[in-house]
Amino acid sequence: MKQSEKPDSQLLSMCDVDCGGIQDWGGNGPIFRASRGYGVKSEQYSVREKAVVTPSYRSLPNQRVTWIRGHLSFAVTDLSALPTSTYSLGVMSPVTDYKNPVPPSASLAPQTRLDSTLGHSKTHTRNILPSVENTMDPSKQPTAFIGLGAMGFGMATNLVRLGYQVTGFDVYAPTLDKFKAAGGLTSTSPAEAVTGKEFCVVMVATAEQAQGVLFEGDAPAISALQQGAVVLLCSTVPCAYVQGLQKELVARNRGDIALVDCPVSGGAARAAAGTLSIMAGAEEEAIQRGLHLLQAMSDPEKLYIVKGGIGAGSNMKMCHQVLAANQILSSSEALGFATHLGLDLPSTGEKIIKSEGWSWMFENRLPRMLDAQFGPLASAVTIILKDTSIITSEARRAGFPTPMTSTAEQAYFAALGKGYGPDDDASLIRLYIEGAGKVGPVKPTVTSEEGKLSLVVNLLRGIHLCAAAEAIAFARFVGLDLEQVFELCINAAGGSTMLSGEGRRIVDAIAAARSTHDWAASGNESLLQTISSDLQEAIDEAQRLKLPLFLGTQALNLIRGILLTAGPKAPGLALGSVVSGWTARGSPAA
Repeated sequence: MKQSEKPDSQLLSMCDVDCGGIQDWGGNGPIFRASRGYGVKSEQYSVREKAVVTPSYRSLPNQRVTWIRGHLSFAVTDLSALPTSTYSLGVMSPVTDYKNPVPPSASLAPQTRLDSTLGHSKTHTRNILPSVENTMDPSKQPTAFIGLGAMGFGMATNLVRLGYQVTGFDVYAPTLDKFKAAGGLTSTSPAEAVTGKEFCVVMVATAEQAQGVLFEGDAPAISALQQGAVVLLCSTVPCAYVQGLQKELVARNRGDIALVDCPVSGGAARAAAGTLSIMAGAEEEAIQRGLHLLQAMSDPEKLYIVKGGIGAGSNMKMCHQVLAANQILSSSEALGFATHLGLDLPSTGEKIIKSEGWSWMFENRLPRMLDAQFGPLASAVTIILKDTSIITSEARRAGFPTPMTSTAEQAYFAALGKGYGPDDDASLIRLYIEGAGKVGPVKPTVTSEEGKLSLVVNLLRGIHLCAAAEAIAFARFVGLDLEQVFELCINAAGGSTMLSGEGRRIVDAIAAARSTHDWAASGNESLLQTISSDLQEAIDEAQRLKLPLFLGTQALNLIRGILLTAGPKAPGLALGSVVSGWTARGSPAA
C-alpha cells in the first residue's frame, strides 16, 4: 500500500502473508496466524475485503484491518464500541473506500459474517488467532474434546482461544500437559471428559479408536454422557461405521444423544486457525444444536451441510479423499519422473504449479519433497493410507470400481513395507528416486528441457483427469449432490486444474442427463484421444528410464479402454467422456 492510500488514521504495521499465514503483528502485539483458507494469493496490493479485528488479551488499541492479497495492513481506528471477547474477523461487503472508513456504528459485529457463506449457515465466526492464552467465556457452554492429535489439538486449542471451556482427553499424557498449558482442562478418561457437558467433539484417528473411547474400557464416554448430549464425530471413518454407530446408540438406550457426522479436512494449521473444511450430515435438529461448534472450527465458506443425514458427511469426505489420495501420490510420481529426466526440481516444481498439471497437493507438498529430510512432518503416510483404505473398502462394499485409488493404495502399502509409514507423505518420492542408477543402462529419447517438462505435465494431466472422474462418479453413485461435491473439492485440498475445468464439464453433463459414453467434443472441448497420446509419450519415456509410474500407467489403461470401447467414435470423444469408465451404459446420465 502506498503511503497516500492509507486511511485517515495512523498506519500501525504491515505484514507479509504466505502459505503459512501472517508471520508477525509488528511492534509489541501478539503473533497472528492465518491459513491459506482465506484465499491469499501471490498478487500483492489487490484489495479483497475489509474487516474488523478486536483484541482482548492485551492492552492494544482496537484495529481496523484492510484485507489485501499478499499483505495485511493494520490501521488504528476507534472501534471501542465493538465486543472484545475474541480476536475475530467480521467480513464487510462491499469494500469501503480506504479514505472513508466505516464508522463503528456501521461496522460488522466481530463474530458475524453477512450474506450466506457458500456453505449453508448465515452467520459464522471468523477468527485470526493470537498465540496467547485465552480466558474462558462463561457464555459458551463447556465442551469435551476427545482426541488431541495433530488435528485434534489444533481444533481444541482454537475453541479454547475462542473462550470455550474445553476439557480434553488423549491417551498420550504429554499431549494433555501441552493442552493444559494452552489453557484447556484435562481429564483421565473419556467418561471424566464428558461428565456434565452437553457437547462432545470426537477427533480420533480411526473408527476403531472412536468405538473404543465411546463404548469400551473402564470409563467410556457413553457411561457419562448427559441426557440429550450432542456428539460431533469429526474423525474420517467409513459411512458404514457412523451409520452403525447411530444404531448402536439406540440399541444401548441412548437414542437421546444427537450424533453429527462431520469429518474435517484442511490440516493442522487450519485446525488451529479455525478455518477447516467440514462436511456435516445429521438430522436437522442435531445440526442446529451443534452449529455453533461447527462454525467455530470451520472456514465460513467451507462448512457444508450435506443432505442425506448420518453417513452423508463421511461419504462427502470419502469422495474428496479420492482426489487427495491420488494427488498426494501423483505429486511424488511427477517429481520422481522429473528426477530421472534430469530436470532441476525447484524450477520444475514452480513451472508445474503454473501449468495444467497443478494440484493443491502438489503445491502444498513441493517444499517438503524438496527438503532432504522431507520435513517438517505435516501428514504421515499412514494417514492417507487409512483414508485410501476407507475408500476402497467402501467401494467394494457398494460394488463400485475405484481403479485409480486402488492403485494408489497399493503404492502406499509398498511404502509402508519400506518403513515409510510414520514419515511425511512427501517422502513418497523415494518410491521413485531410490532406484536411480541401479536399473542398468537406460535409453531416454527426449533431450530438450521443454520436452521433458511437457512429459511431466502431461503425466499429471492424465492422472488428475482420471482421479476427477473417479471422485465425481463415486459421489454420484452414493447419492451426493454433485454441485456441492464439486464446490467442496475445488476449494479444498482436492483441487486441481483438471478438476476445475473438466470436472465442471462432467458435473454439467451428468446434471443434463447427457450420455457420457457418446460425448462428442464440441466448441473448445479437448479430445480424449489427444490426452491419451500425450500420456502415452510420458509412459513410453518412463519405460525407457525403467521407472515405475503407478498412477500414470493405470490412467493410460483406463483411457485406452474407453477409446477402444467407443470404436469409430473414439477420435471425436470429449475429454470429459473419461467418466464413462465409471458409469453403466444405458443408465440415467450414463
